[in-house]
Amino acid sequence: MMCVSQSDYLFPTFSMISYRSLAVLSIGLLFAQAIAPPASAASLRAERNQTTSTTRPALSVQHRPLHIPTPQPDILPSIFTVDDGDRDFRTKGNWTVVPFAGWQSDFRFAEPQKNKKKTATAEWNFARLQPGTYEVLATWDSFPALATNATYEITTETTPTIQAVANQAKPPVGDSFLGRTWQRLAEIRLDKGSNVRVHLSNSANSYVVADGIALRPTGTPERGADLSFSVQGPESLTAGEKFEYVLSAANNGPQDAYNVQMNLVYNPRLVEPLFSQPEERGGCHIEKPGVGEYALIVCDLGTLPANVATAIPLTFHIQKEAPCGATIATKGSVSAEKPQDPKPNNNFGYTKALIECDQPQEADLSLSVSYDDRTTPGGQVKYSIDLANAGPKTSQNTLVILSNPSMWLHYDAAVSDSRCKEIVRPVYDVPGEEAEEFSHAILCAFGDMGPHIGTVAPLVFKVDPDTQCNGTVRGLFEADSDTNDPNPSNNNADTKVLVECDPLPASGITVQEMPLAASDTAKAGQKNILLSRVEIQANEAQDILLTGLLFGEETNPRNLGNVQNYALWADTNGDNVVDTILQRNVSVSNLSQIRFGDMTGGGFVIPAATKTAFEVHGDVAPVLRSESIQLTLGTAARVYIEAEELDEGTSLTGIETDNMCTADHCQIHVHTADSTLWHLEQ
Repeated sequence: MMCVSQSDYLFPTFSMISYRSLAVLSIGLLFAQAIAPPASAASLRAERNQTTSTTRPALSVQHRPLHIPTPQPDILPSIFTVDDGDRDFRTKGNWTVVPFAGWQSDFRFAEPQKNKKKTATAEWNFARLQPGTYEVLATWDSFPALATNATYEITTETTPTIQAVANQAKPPVGDSFLGRTWQRLAEIRLDKGSNVRVHLSNSANSYVVADGIALRPTGTPERGADLSFSVQGPESLTAGEKFEYVLSAANNGPQDAYNVQMNLVYNPRLVEPLFSQPEERGGCHIEKPGVGEYALIVCDLGTLPANVATAIPLTFHIQKEAPCGATIATKGSVSAEKPQDPKPNNNFGYTKALIECDQPQEADLSLSVSYDDRTTPGGQVKYSIDLANAGPKTSQNTLVILSNPSMWLHYDAAVSDSRCKEIVRPVYDVPGEEAEEFSHAILCAFGDMGPHIGTVAPLVFKVDPDTQCNGTVRGLFEADSDTNDPNPSNNNADTKVLVECDPLPASGITVQEMPLAASDTAKAGQKNILLSRVEIQANEAQDILLTGLLFGEETNPRNLGNVQNYALWADTNGDNVVDTILQRNVSVSNLSQIRFGDMTGGGFVIPAATKTAFEVHGDVAPVLRSESIQLTLGTAARVYIEAEELDEGTSLTGIETDNMCTADHCQIHVHTADSTLWHLEQ
């Protein structure tokens, strides 16, 4: 970590400006190209390699010229900085260093995270900072292709993590110092000896840049004693009940607090302390006996050292004449004679409780109905009524009513519960009120139900053969009794049954990318290595013709050139062992893909309700371009699997990848897994 004065600014030499301008221009062009989908990362690396190969090599951290700050007057606050080349900066994952650009002549960038994989993180660490308030600031070189939601996380030892989102596609906005413009991310308050960690990851919508982070004090270190107070008590009470208030005070420092007092203001008409003047309890006494609606208790704590907390319980009881439904509001505070409290807003506390009275006991019914939500004309609809009484009293004259079932449903009393009857008459007949007529109803009379008792009753209906196809049959079930129910919202069940006319099942396939050995080693020129295995199952609708598969590389498309003569194999006899080559001698296409779209016979037939295994094999090239290869399904492409219904010739549409469907309806369901990471040796 580097600490410099706010006025410490070193002007770059002409040669530094020339190299930096050239590098920024080159990298700007590269990021402009990176606006394309993630597959264009290969072109980004290729362009970067071509650019840096013609410039002087980047200085290592050990050989970078040491920056020595110029002494400044004490009136200027120090600024603490960590650059991406400093020892207090760390990274995980893949970060590319760009020399001769950014603050202190370099910065790093990372590709955006894909499918929550390939996480890259950067971390700036600041240690042993003095107490006080600091601004957290960041600087970067902006490019149009950078993330608009780069998220910095600021963590201290005493406060929750703060998240700050920056638009790195635009230049930072803020104060200029140290030859850069810095954008404010957050403001933090530190205790003595605190550490700060700033974290940045590639969980963003595009490339992210890691460069410099600065901490700038906003004023002189804080002094005084920061007291805080709270009072805790029950939320509900009954007349005559005994209870406790717990008064808590803490000194958050940095100095000791002297002659500290806690005060509690209460309503003596509702509550009464179980000690009286001049008796004391834990240093507490009644300062002002109850007169009117308020009384005061004072607790003398004396000296409260910095970073020390204390708690005192006080026992009270509710006045017997306290009215039901009244609210007991009790307030408290803490104060000190000296020193001054820099944050007095947290010196107060408040609690309230409701005085409850005994309520009449009730019976809490709950109703649920289970059923099959699909049927056919001439079929059946079966309901299962599940009624329970959670108590605490017996539910008297308990009923469940199905009001006005559909005209297309015919009640089958022979196989339904005998307690359930079909009626055509008023169900409710309240004296003095107009009866509620029902053209058709099913009434289940369950009599008296004791507390914590349940019952189940089946209801069966025959569906009229002339019922309209794709229509909906609705039924509303209601539970009731002569006993008051405190929770009537769970006494209803609304049901919907769809009447289908022998619908044909939808066509589709499920593709499972099979996990292989985590890693293996092959030598240049080695033949027939296993790169990937997928198993594809057609559903029961009909046979499927597989016509195309697309594969890519897990980390760098350039690695695909390490293998030649890609071949797609299939299991043709169902023993789960591939035995036939569907397409051979396939080369890399579009610099980033392996495409099998010209299979023998125009495709491979996967019978309905059958699973077939496919494998990709290849020969290691005699001359290697890099040191590894890991083949994966080309999920970055919009369409990476092509198939059609064998009989109709209709193409399957929509690909759902790991439970995420990007179309209105997906007929291809894909589950990915990691294939073997091959380490290649020349």
